[in-house]
Amino acid sequence: YRAQDDRGFHGFDLMTMGISCYYLGLRHRRLIGLYLIRYWFAVLLVCALLWPPGEHVRFDEQPPKEAEKRIHVNLLEAIFVVIWLAAGERLVQPEIFTEDKLGFLNSWGLLIFLLHKAIHITILPPLNWTFLVLLAPACWLVQRRFH
Repeated sequence: YRAQDDRGFHGFDLMTMGISCYYLGLRHRRLIGLYLIRYWFAVLLVCALLWPPGEHVRFDEQPPKEAEKRIHVNLLEAIFVVIWLAAGERLVQPEIFTEDKLGFLNSWGLLIFLLHKAIHITILPPLNWTFLVLLAPACWLVQRRFH
């Protein structure tokens, strides 16, 4: 269990783990990554079963106090950290950009990352979500015109 005050250090912990795995390696990384990518649907099913039913909170902001919920949340986080460390480079296939011509998703992802907080503050729901979604066709048009 971590108090809410420790929230700022959590990113540091994850970064330290990532750097350690990068420089020291992760034993059986290729094999684990192979099975994670091959059986992604089973991993998703396990994650769905671990998620506490009826929860709609951010556990990084409001950590659960019950031991069983903490175990579930920590297992979920561990699964996603292992996925990222063992198979992060294989999660996105290059054919998405070369064959499917979906490179505009890079621009759209950057835009919604940079703008989403301001959009949610300035535009009322559901128009805020509509605006963010409609940025995708705009990015597609810009990429099509200039590339």
